[in-house]
Amino acid sequence: MSAAALWLTTSAQGATPGVNSARARIITGAGPGGGPDVRTFSTDGSLKSEFFAYDAGFHGGVRVATGHLNCDGSSQVITAPGSGGGPNVKAFNQDGTPYVGINRTAPTSFFAYDGSMTSGVTLAVGDLDGNGCDEIITGTGVGAAPVVRVFNNDGSNAQLDFTAYDPNFKGGVWVATGDVDGDGRDEIITGAGPGGGPHVKVWKYGNGAITQVGGGFFAYDPGFVGGVRVATATLGNNNNAEIITAPGSGGGPNVKGFDVKVSGTGASFNYTFTPDQSFMAYDAGFAGGVFVGGDGNHTKSVNIGPATNTNVDALNMYATGPGAGGGPHINAYRGSGTNPTNDFFAYDKGFVGGVMVAMGDFGPASTTTTTQPPRSTTTGGPTSSTASTSSTASTGSTSTTMHTTTSAPATTSTTCNPPSSC
Repeated sequence: MSAAALWLTTSAQGATPGVNSARARIITGAGPGGGPDVRTFSTDGSLKSEFFAYDAGFHGGVRVATGHLNCDGSSQVITAPGSGGGPNVKAFNQDGTPYVGINRTAPTSFFAYDGSMTSGVTLAVGDLDGNGCDEIITGTGVGAAPVVRVFNNDGSNAQLDFTAYDPNFKGGVWVATGDVDGDGRDEIITGAGPGGGPHVKVWKYGNGAITQVGGGFFAYDPGFVGGVRVATATLGNNNNAEIITAPGSGGGPNVKGFDVKVSGTGASFNYTFTPDQSFMAYDAGFAGGVFVGGDGNHTKSVNIGPATNTNVDALNMYATGPGAGGGPHINAYRGSGTNPTNDFFAYDKGFVGGVMVAMGDFGPASTTTTTQPPRSTTTGGPTSSTASTSSTASTGSTSTTMHTTTSAPATTSTTCNPPSSC
């Protein structure tokens, strides 16, 4: 790791990254209309734990991610509110108790953007500098410019940010991480939010900056403006993660996988993105969109079977959840297979607010909290704070460095015209 990357994480002395002794968990977050209900499941659908990440009266949905914030290979659950809540990112242990970071005395909880922003926050966690500790990556929700930020594993030092698409685009941005080029460091993958074409980009950290690599690609017809959601997982027989995409609302439930190939040497690297998987995760007539969650990060090794499983075998799972309008039906997939290896309902079958999904490796939960179905009203929200100081995005979309100015992304809404301009 270069000296320029030292600010990114606080490591535990003697920690061993990539511990693979825990078993896989699928983490779900209830969509809008439900309480901020986070649940963890074994891949067979057995409920392991449940907790409310925010006030039970908030019904804007809760986004979820997992990562190695403690640098020892086990995962924590990271959450952010959906639309209507302040941008309060939190971290939890699997049993729902607040996670306290390394050399910290208070739980990990911070505002990713100005506290007055209520567009919601998208989440990813990954090891951008290859030191075995993950960073927290955030994106803005619908109504805000597509600003992506990188935080330390304890939520501090938001010293890197960038605008992933046109700064006038107000559809927000979906984020994921994964080692798509096999160099031992995770890249950031972005997908344009609603109102933009289904444009996917890859971003790499190096020398104190985030730079776009490759020209990106359109996962679906460029005329589709429902947004594109992104994840990563290892689908083939190599250690490189592939990019998994799913359409937002208005598109059929067409999940795709894209292989990433890197060629060239020195400063002339070329990234090519080749679709190698495409299937309908749900009934072809369902147009509510699909959420996807995988575990393609290089320090994560989800173990879905006996300890004799190899890392490649352990990294090749991902899950889908339906968008609004569909029952909370989770499908789990393995490798390049297009038929679910298992499926289950994460919440009451009558809940139709959509389900966000993530995957991670966890030890057994020490506590399972009282089961509460998502609520059906739509009021309330995490407390917003205006005392947050954070850095605004640059207007460029290919390379960024440190910024120290303070302002919130704009919260008006526009649509890209033509859609491919996003």
